[in-house]
Amino acid sequence: MTLGRLHGYAEVAVDRRPVADPVMTAAPRIGCDEIRVPLTEGEAVVEKRVVSRGDLVVRKHQVQEDEVIEADLRRERIDVDRNGGMPRTGR
Repeated sequence: MTLGRLHGYAEVAVDRRPVADPVMTAAPRIGCDEIRVPLTEGEAVVEKRVVSRGDLVVRKHQVQEDEVIEADLRRERIDVDRNGGMPRTGR
């Protein structure tokens, strides 16, 4: 003897849709033919702030140093005739 049996099953289709407002989170909705489940994810928010790490102090002060300089010097001698004549130059 052979008996036929009729059986049925339900197929599930899953669609992923983009969200209109990513900040707003909706609650899950259960309807007659569908269930809507909002997808959420954690998002790292990186922020840059200026914070003080210390001070940099710049000062100036006068410095005096003794320095030895070597140079060849020449000597010149000038004789002046105070009686109105031409001056003479000699070395």
